[in-house]
Amino acid sequence: MIYLSRQGNQEGPFPEDEVRRLHEAGELPRATLYWQEGMADWRPVAELFGATPPPEALARLQTIESQASEPLPDPRATARAYTICIALYLVDVTLAVISGLLGIWQIHVSPDGPPLNPFASISGLFGLTALVFLLIWLYRAMKCVRLLGARHMPFSPAWSVAWFLIPLVNVIVPVFVLYGLSKASRDPQHWRQQPAMGMVIVWFVVNLLCVGIGVFLSSYILTEGSTTTQFSQHQTISTALAALPSLFMIFVVRQITQALAAHLPDRTAA
Repeated sequence: MIYLSRQGNQEGPFPEDEVRRLHEAGELPRATLYWQEGMADWRPVAELFGATPPPEALARLQTIESQASEPLPDPRATARAYTICIALYLVDVTLAVISGLLGIWQIHVSPDGPPLNPFASISGLFGLTALVFLLIWLYRAMKCVRLLGARHMPFSPAWSVAWFLIPLVNVIVPVFVLYGLSKASRDPQHWRQQPAMGMVIVWFVVNLLCVGIGVFLSSYILTEGSTTTQFSQHQTISTALAALPSLFMIFVVRQITQALAAHLPDRTAA
């Protein structure tokens, strides 16, 4: 049985046939060391087989080694973005609800007066800014797990962000993005064997329910009609429902960030 040490991580034991397969597939960087019983010290894995991988595997190996030398995104920047997301989402939810309640109050007090909704534009601005920081965090997290050894993930960092922005599909596809990311954050090199984080599923269910209720309320208003007061009440409820999944997203970001931080070495970007 053979133990391997690659990119600062010790793995194994593996049968010799498995190590040979990894070597010939170009999945072992040339700096990889090996050790087996009877050896006094770790030695380069190339000495074990004494052969260069096939051209295709060698090209793959060079790609892996170039990625290994690339600095990882600074986890402190990710944490800052995450913290800002928390504050902005909470402010956004609070202002949206207050804005809706003020509108309902105005209808009862002064139905003919001008609309009273001072927080509408501010709430939208906070929500948009929070979304930007969330997507920055997502891109950096996806890039981190790839640089830490996560192979064959179904979504690239760029597409992970894009799926959050495409209407309709952004209700379904993002859960698969976060599902894979939560697995990879536990153990990037063996992410397929890791369990996903339950909070990702909770967020998805809450988001799906809120979207469904919001669509139902909108359809009810359009088909049945409503008074101005009822319309404002439905609008306030819809706004709160739209913001509710953001609160659960906070926990998703926190759990993935904490799991990922345990695998981040000193090789980080300034």
